[in-house]
Amino acid sequence: MWMKQLVLMTIFLLFSLLSGVELPKSATTTITPQQSSAIIDAIVNKYSVMYQKYDGVEYDRHLTVDWLYVGTKKVAKTEKVVYHRTNYFYDHIGFKTLLYEVDGKAEDLDDYNAHEDMPGIPPFDKNGGTQYRRTVQAIEMSRNRLSYRVYVEPKDPNTRHFKGNIWVTVDGLEMIKWEGTAGKMRFGAKKLYIKFYCRDFGDYFSFTSGYTKVNLSVLGLYRRILIFNFVNKNIKPIGKKK
Repeated sequence: MWMKQLVLMTIFLLFSLLSGVELPKSATTTITPQQSSAIIDAIVNKYSVMYQKYDGVEYDRHLTVDWLYVGTKKVAKTEKVVYHRTNYFYDHIGFKTLLYEVDGKAEDLDDYNAHEDMPGIPPFDKNGGTQYRRTVQAIEMSRNRLSYRVYVEPKDPNTRHFKGNIWVTVDGLEMIKWEGTAGKMRFGAKKLYIKFYCRDFGDYFSFTSGYTKVNLSVLGLYRRILIFNFVNKNIKPIGKKK
């Protein structure tokens, strides 16, 4: 019965969309725990194929980092970086810096530090249920597509966990947007906000662009706001090691 109700609700939303009826940002009745669980299972079943088939995803990241003074919000410096990233799902992340500039001046490529070594813990692999509480909270429009808004919260938070909302399309169960923060702040980070866009490539997905804002305060003596904007290019999966 609950599955029938969910299907009817989705059909109504699709009809409203095709009929030109303007939908509110969140356009659902209450989603029951049974409905939420079934949707989560379907998402996991889809993306478990990616984790079984590939070791990760690689791409060239084009990144701009603005360092702002906390009081005035004026730019202290701007970094522009291009690096090749091998983003393994469960192993150390690899980096090769291709370009590094500070305020338009070329710098030594070895001087750039991405401050990352291990990947985030995925919410939708076979172990996602042991790591996260996951709840479908709404069916709504996101990026002009009817989507499930899934809220994920780590059960035992650490810096590699994500906490926030993930939008997955009703048609095709494609992840298209993440918005939230880290499960736990790293040393020096007082506040973190991320908004990442992603694309489904059929049997894998990848982040394609994004925005991050970090409020730094190291012992209260060094305070800055960092704004990261990135675009990933030349995206391709990393095959399983033989």
